[in-house]
Amino acid sequence: MKPFGPYLDGYHDIADQLATHLRDRAAAAFARTDQEKAAIATPEAFEARRARLRARMLESIGGLPDLPTTVQATATGRLEHPAFTIDKLLLETLPGVLATANLYLPRHAETPFPAVLFLCGHARAAKAYPPYQRVCRALAEAGMAVLALDPVGQGERLQYLDPQTGAERVGWGTTEHSYAGFQCTVAGFGIARYFIADAMAALTYLAARPEVDPSRLGVTGNSGGGTQASYLIFLDERLACGAPCTYITGRRDYMATGQPHDAEQNIWQAIEMGLDYDDLASGLAPKPLLLGAAASDFFCIEGTVAAYDHLRRMYALYGRAQDLYLAVAPGTHGFSDVLRELVVRFFARHLLGEAVDLPRGIVSCAGADESPLGEAFDCTAGKAAPAGDRPPEDLQVTDRGQVVLDHPQAKTVFDLNLAAWRQRPGAPDAIRRAVLADRPRLPLWVREIAQGKRYMFTEPGIAVPMLLLPGQGDGALQVVAWPQGTAGVESRRDDVAALCLRGPLLLFDARGAHQRPINGRPFSGQHGTLHKLNLDAMMLGDSLLGMRAFDALRVLEYAHRIAPRVEVAGEGGAGLALLLAAYLDGGVVRGRFTGLPRSWAEWVQERYLEPDYTLEAFGLVSAAQGLCAGASGLQSQGSSAPVAGPA
Repeated sequence: MKPFGPYLDGYHDIADQLATHLRDRAAAAFARTDQEKAAIATPEAFEARRARLRARMLESIGGLPDLPTTVQATATGRLEHPAFTIDKLLLETLPGVLATANLYLPRHAETPFPAVLFLCGHARAAKAYPPYQRVCRALAEAGMAVLALDPVGQGERLQYLDPQTGAERVGWGTTEHSYAGFQCTVAGFGIARYFIADAMAALTYLAARPEVDPSRLGVTGNSGGGTQASYLIFLDERLACGAPCTYITGRRDYMATGQPHDAEQNIWQAIEMGLDYDDLASGLAPKPLLLGAAASDFFCIEGTVAAYDHLRRMYALYGRAQDLYLAVAPGTHGFSDVLRELVVRFFARHLLGEAVDLPRGIVSCAGADESPLGEAFDCTAGKAAPAGDRPPEDLQVTDRGQVVLDHPQAKTVFDLNLAAWRQRPGAPDAIRRAVLADRPRLPLWVREIAQGKRYMFTEPGIAVPMLLLPGQGDGALQVVAWPQGTAGVESRRDDVAALCLRGPLLLFDARGAHQRPINGRPFSGQHGTLHKLNLDAMMLGDSLLGMRAFDALRVLEYAHRIAPRVEVAGEGGAGLALLLAAYLDGGVVRGRFTGLPRSWAEWVQERYLEPDYTLEAFGLVSAAQGLCAGASGLQSQGSSAPVAGPA
């Protein structure tokens, strides 16, 4: 028997069914959110919704760690500049967690002066990245204190280094964030909780400095720093104003790009609960807020404009529409010279009380072709970038350039996540919820298009191909899930022949197996097509693993219809989905699985592993403890045992 050809031999196009399924679900959620926002007519209604979303977001990331009321800091050096000093600081943002930071203090400003927390985007040098240095210097020269903080995975805070050689065992930045984020997600937490905790602790330290006026605090940052700034804006009421840059857009617009989020940007259930980018920025309303954007950013400007329009309506409820700004710089993603200048002017107006040249509303510095918004505004005429970029080693806080090398006992995200997971009770019904969810259960209508070639719809719009091969004797029907899926009938002929000696064989492809690539990264790898779609699924409160397990469960339902005895066999991630299905099915007589983890808990307990991002499912490890008890030994390599269903 040959595998299926394109379009299931011409009977059905499944190349985009997974992406379409997720887009359709997201579109329905967006429509509900649009209707909910359109109904907001009073400040009280707005604030009630904001409070609900804050609570839901905190629940989705597992809450925040216990935050310190006083943040300890160790100064390791000072740099001198005619207009300011730079203190090199090691902050203890959580017990045992050390974060590197630079504190810029104006020399000639009258104390106490206002202060801005600068949160870094995805640049390896983080606080020492030249464009970020320039923002900090410009703010300090204007008379404001600035605290620039290294986030985890960047600057001096790489988490996975060889202690002898200092070599990276996991790549920096988004690679490390997704790696650690995988462990947080499967434990039932969001890695964002640790970024937020760092930022809140840094703000606590900044507010306590004797030179700083705690009633005049601001925050800015771009890209990943714009994400962190937006979270702080949403959750921390100590801020007087804020300027998140090159991040705020719209979820429907960003979904269309085909690009994934970074781990801390992907909030469990965000789309389902109605938490959009503008909602994060709304945390400041009606305090002054500037949205910084680049006209040709991958954080789509259309979404940014829509976010601004919604926010403007909310600010108008308070009679404060004049305190909302949208600053549009020319070009692509980054904290450009234009955005730096506009951000400095914004803080000068709203923290220093200066009369600066900054139009209210939309401030467009891009040309008419690139950004036909508002009136053109030349914000940089005759203004040069502040000179004085320093090499990263000058701004270095630690001796060896990394916290984990100078302070090997310092806690990392891995340590924090492991401790939090150990304190979290298991959820015995979580597997059933993850697999069944609220999926419509269609009657099984199986189409046989050739001898042994079949497909069926497991839910509306999701077609699952199956190959039924005859076997010798009266052995049980073997339902098989391989990474190769139905293509294994040709690529694994010897294995197929051996299995058919035991009895008939049913191979199937769960959803996504034939998905058209939607970005240029490795299809099943980090940030590739399946990872991006799984991140979208998680924002809908779902997972690719849960959806595939549901497909496998419907295949088992069909198998029971055509055979009196059913066995299962699987490998790797495909096998894991079938294992979950077999557990819920309860009627499978035997299972054989290879390529599974030695134990479910190793995904959280092992510092170094090879995460499969197609298997990233919220709270999987805690939920799977019940599976291990119900499916005796099936999590072990090469196991063969009866599959017990849930009690």
